[in-house]
Amino acid sequence: MTKNLLKILCLAGGAALLLPASAKANFELELAVPPTTGGGSLVNVATTSTNSLFYSFTGANTFGGFSGAVSARTNNPGSSSSAYFSFGTINLTNTNSTTASIELLLGDTGFTGPGVNPATLTLAQSGGGELTNGTLTMTMQSFADPNNGQNTISGTGVAATPVSSALLTNNTTSPVSFTLSPNTPSTTLNKTQSLYSLTNMVDITLSPGAGVRFGQLNDNGTTLTENPQGSIPEPATLALLGAGSLALLRRRRLAAGHGKVV
Repeated sequence: MTKNLLKILCLAGGAALLLPASAKANFELELAVPPTTGGGSLVNVATTSTNSLFYSFTGANTFGGFSGAVSARTNNPGSSSSAYFSFGTINLTNTNSTTASIELLLGDTGFTGPGVNPATLTLAQSGGGELTNGTLTMTMQSFADPNNGQNTISGTGVAATPVSSALLTNNTTSPVSFTLSPNTPSTTLNKTQSLYSLTNMVDITLSPGAGVRFGQLNDNGTTLTENPQGSIPEPATLALLGAGSLALLRRRRLAAGHGKVV
């Protein structure tokens, strides 16, 4: 009995060594703006090891002529039914004297759930937004990388949703709401390993902000992977599996009674 117990413990320990190591994922926001005088883009990165992120760039910390704040959240490493991360808020003001653009890449690595393959990747627009004076053009797209790269938007096996877009012009002093179209584009993620990453890319162009003419954006976007239809066995299938197991067990007992090894 003691020897058998030791064998079981050794086997369990060996199996544990084969499982992927659990490490806190990187939840990262990357801001980028086109270069003003050639060269590469301006890039700034905010990273956290928690499941919520807040980044502010106002006053002396304006980035590429933009001021504002961005917050985001995630349920990393995901549950058995879904995995998600999202922009909680995107508040931007273009303080440049000309129309300017900014790109936001929100990425999270180390997702393990849901454990199904393939999974469905969906971009869901919720909340809409408002623009107070000025013009806004915006696109949003979601990506999932089966190789678990940080802020990955291209490469082998990377799944990408269609682009959602919005165009809004406001010539009044009252906020004007908008929604992205299409609202829920989706695609399929084929996972080649247990760990994968999600990325959300938002490109925003705002008219110049001078005096009261400014653009302010409040948007919520969610990147979500879910169990596809039919991933859970139907009751009839489960019943057949159970009946087969009982028949096999009965056969083994009968064989043991006759001194046979099966």
